[in-house]
Amino acid sequence: MLAAPGLGGRAGEEIVANRPRFRGKRIKEDLASYARLLVDAGLVLGVCDWGFCVYREEYSACLGNAAGPNPARREPSTCARCQNFVVSEQHRPYWAIQVHRCQELLDEPALPLQTLRIVRARLDEARSLVRAIDCGRKESS
Repeated sequence: MLAAPGLGGRAGEEIVANRPRFRGKRIKEDLASYARLLVDAGLVLGVCDWGFCVYREEYSACLGNAAGPNPARREPSTCARCQNFVVSEQHRPYWAIQVHRCQELLDEPALPLQTLRIVRARLDEARSLVRAIDCGRKESS
């Protein structure tokens, strides 16, 4: 995640903007040193199918505590709007499937208005994250 070219999510944008530029022969040593610095600073990293949580309690959309994210409230949509959330290329398949599923749901003629609004919001979230990942992919080419 530290050297991935395309990161999405609110924390992903922050990481890309603030991380050191890793170049040359020492990239592995530089990455290891940076990772140690983050761990020593108390970084808690949550991993799930849809992304990473670079956990900071004060920004937690899932209302986690000092121990970490709240597993009862941790779900893709909550994470997608959280300042701690990061997605990378490895999460693209999950979000691409979400785009497809939401598009299929929108084709249902009897979808209640409230459900329609939720599906549209989820579709926007998924498309936004796929775009962020794809944008990073293009920049690294």
